Amino acid sequence: MREDEDRVKVLLVEDNPDDALILRQMLEVASPGRYALRLAENLSNGIRALWEEGADVVLLDLCLPDSGGLDTLERMRRAVSDAPVVVLTGAEDDGLGPEAVRRGAQDFLRKDSLEGPLLVHAVEFARERHRMTGRMAAVLEELRSREEDLWRLSRNSADAILVLDPNQNVLFGNPAAEELFGRRFESAEEEVVDVPCGGVEATEMRVSRPDGTERTAEVRVVEIDWQGRAARLATIRDVTDRRKAEARVRESEERVQSLREDYFRIATHDFLAPLATVQGVVELIQGLDPGDHREVMDGYLQLILEQVRHLHGLARDFMDVESLADGGPRLHREALPPAGAVREALRDYGTVAASAGVSVTEAVEEGLPPLWADRERVHQVLSNLVSNALRHTPRGGGVTLRAARHPQGLCLSVEDTGEGIPLEEQGQIFDRYHQVRSPGRRRHGGAGLGLAICRQVVEAHGGKIWVESVPGEGSAFRFTLPAAGRPVLRVLVVDDDPDVLELLRRFFVGLGDCEADIHAARTGPEAVSILSYREVDLVLCDCRLPGLDGFELLHMVKSTHPSLPVWMMTAYGDLYPAGAMLGMGADRYLAKPFRFPELQQLVAGMLSR
Repeated sequence: MREDEDRVKVLLVEDNPDDALILRQMLEVASPGRYALRLAENLSNGIRALWEEGADVVLLDLCLPDSGGLDTLERMRRAVSDAPVVVLTGAEDDGLGPEAVRRGAQDFLRKDSLEGPLLVHAVEFARERHRMTGRMAAVLEELRSREEDLWRLSRNSADAILVLDPNQNVLFGNPAAEELFGRRFESAEEEVVDVPCGGVEATEMRVSRPDGTERTAEVRVVEIDWQGRAARLATIRDVTDRRKAEARVRESEERVQSLREDYFRIATHDFLAPLATVQGVVELIQGLDPGDHREVMDGYLQLILEQVRHLHGLARDFMDVESLADGGPRLHREALPPAGAVREALRDYGTVAASAGVSVTEAVEEGLPPLWADRERVHQVLSNLVSNALRHTPRGGGVTLRAARHPQGLCLSVEDTGEGIPLEEQGQIFDRYHQVRSPGRRRHGGAGLGLAICRQVVEAHGGKIWVESVPGEGSAFRFTLPAAGRPVLRVLVVDDDPDVLELLRRFFVGLGDCEADIHAARTGPEAVSILSYREVDLVLCDCRLPGLDGFELLHMVKSTHPSLPVWMMTAYGDLYPAGAMLGMGADRYLAKPFRFPELQQLVAGMLSR
């Protein structure tokens, strides 16, 4: 006989002991040892037995002491809904069986015609049908879930989704499709949308909306089966904004190309014009007697010198605009009195201003701190701006150089009473290749690179430059530069040797060129933590650290702060040669014990930038 756990558990709810005995014998004779039958004499005991032990099949008599008729089945199913039930009826209850099946029973049997094989068949059939019903319910639930997922995806999709029949009637449209086409698709097969049959490759189409606007879209179409009939699934993406952006990019590229062509044409002209002047003057000089025309020759030579200086300035502009765009030459900063910078620029152009009939004045606020800037580069910016102002200011006008305090340090300005700059040009005036298109602005030559160079120099100092101009009333070019003071150098020293940490702290504190803000870490993780909430200008890191070695820390720092200088330190030059450390991304290599004059020189070089 099989073990109890392998037998089919049958619960018989029957109040007639004779009928119960017959049913038990029928099951045992028909299939010996397969069924374990438990008897309950009324409905309440049957429900309790199901709760306590469960059953594979319930044989339920509808006429019980505590319940009768179909109410017995209803109560059983309400109490234990997932038990397969086979209803037992008598001859007088002939109509109850089919009705019981309609209400959820798996099968029904008449007691007066019951036989063993039929009973076994009903039990096994009920079990199998119950299993199939469960599997079908699971499949239906999965299908329902998938349908809900697909519906949710289609509703949330940014792309328009349409299902169309062969006549282009809309069978389904998601919210994005309604938004794109500007109409609702609730009334199935009453809306017609003309979608090109482009296949899975994207095809472009125009979407005309009811409000008169048009959109551009990309559509992909595939053949599908929709609820048992042939249909097409169209995925449509609105590319109107992308096409507009692409058009703007093309226009910008064409404009840049046009500006380049104008730039090279103007630059060529600006080089050839002074060369032609020099050539003509030289030819005139060749026909003169030096003894008789000394004064005339001196004038001619002065003219040649001016043209040569002009050519030199053009060449310098060409070289500067390229070198500054690539990071430029390093700035050699120093404390620079703003009044001195202004007067130096005015002194250079005093003669030019007088001959042009333009007054030049300075307005420097009293008590200004010095600039922290490169003297030559500041002079270059002021010279460019003053030269421009003089070229575009008519006789009788004026140019003013100002210097004043600013939240970002100091602000220097070159103001003129000239022709001004059109508003639409002001946002592009500092761009390379840009030439202001207004009458008369090219009458004095120049390569047109001066303002681009000014912007690059100012930004290299950490400042900003801008223009304020009203056409017909003049322009004011202003730029900011940092004020001088002892710069603050924020240093993170990472070493597990406390003596080294103290030594380097004293070294940086003792520097006269800056104020040192020193942070110390004895492990790699501690250094990472400090970098997560503090800004530093320099990291000095020992190669051998506990927990996270110096090379791992170097990699982490460079991956998150690529421009932060990291100087690696080691007393083990044999194990950690300089080439290996520099090859791994270190900016400098310091050997222990330190040579402090060399270290001081390295720090001074970093501060000068």
